[in-house]
Amino acid sequence: MNQNKRRVLSEMCIKLNIGCGYDPREGFINIDGRNDLPKVDRVINLSKESLLKYFRVGTVDFILANDFIEHHFHWEAVRILKDFYSLLKPGGHWKCVCQILNKYVHHRSTP
Repeated sequence: MNQNKRRVLSEMCIKLNIGCGYDPREGFINIDGRNDLPKVDRVINLSKESLLKYFRVGTVDFILANDFIEHHFHWEAVRILKDFYSLLKPGGHWKCVCQILNKYVHHRSTP
């Protein structure tokens, strides 16, 4: 591989939109477990498969997981979160929105 091609590949930003559903994002690799949704780039059932099968460790810049993790059993969620950590580049970021958790924490913390 020539040096220019290697430089371009190293400068590419990999952003994953996990559990994209009906919210695919431009500039992201949109991933969902359903194959009947529009604009899904990769159909991956993360209850059964690992993202490490599809992406190399330490190569992802940003992971977005909105309203996703609460749909999994806790042991699946732990594995998925470990995969997120493994995939992120040093200095990479992960954003997780979990509305049901916010409601539960608020409910449990209110007398």
